[in-house]
Amino acid sequence: MRIGIAQMHTRAGDFDGTARRMAEASRRAAETGVDLLAFPAATLAGVAPVSLSDREGFLLDLIECLMGVIDDLACPCLVPLLVDTGDAVLPEALLIDGEDIRPVRFAARLEAMSARGADEGVVDALPEIAFRGARLGVAFTYEDLNAYDDYEYDVDVIVFLSGYGFAIDDPSSALGSSITEGRFLSDAETTGAWIVGV
Repeated sequence: MRIGIAQMHTRAGDFDGTARRMAEASRRAAETGVDLLAFPAATLAGVAPVSLSDREGFLLDLIECLMGVIDDLACPCLVPLLVDTGDAVLPEALLIDGEDIRPVRFAARLEAMSARGADEGVVDALPEIAFRGARLGVAFTYEDLNAYDDYEYDVDVIVFLSGYGFAIDDPSSALGSSITEGRFLSDAETTGAWIVGV
């Protein structure tokens, strides 16, 4: 599987400009044969929740943006966003492949709950998605990476959609630039999967 990472400028609330840049990035990715284009955590919704007073308008604008950009994406894309459950703000990612839109974290939880039985409570499962001949995992936090390390997930590649900012005392927060000092080599060795830091 060939995975591309979209590096693009975004501004909070500039849904039209962001959607245009997303479509352009997907066209460039499709031209180079990318099977999946991953966008950074802050692309559409930022890395922090919207205030309660702004939430309704923001969510309507976000949905309108997503519905508009879906038809313009030239290749399958992984688009992160934040979901406010009322009790907590959870990172999520939409796997958009043509008309097929899958919330990967939510879908993994539903599959785990149906396997265990709905009466057994909430299951904090991580995605294991068959996609383009590979098994795709998606991690949002270091805790997610730990879970892929510690449990029997069957994935070939883990896309790490980090919402963490750079921390000078944490080499892993620099993602690719600190590959020898950070945690990602050991994650890849433990899971037997490629780690794609976005």
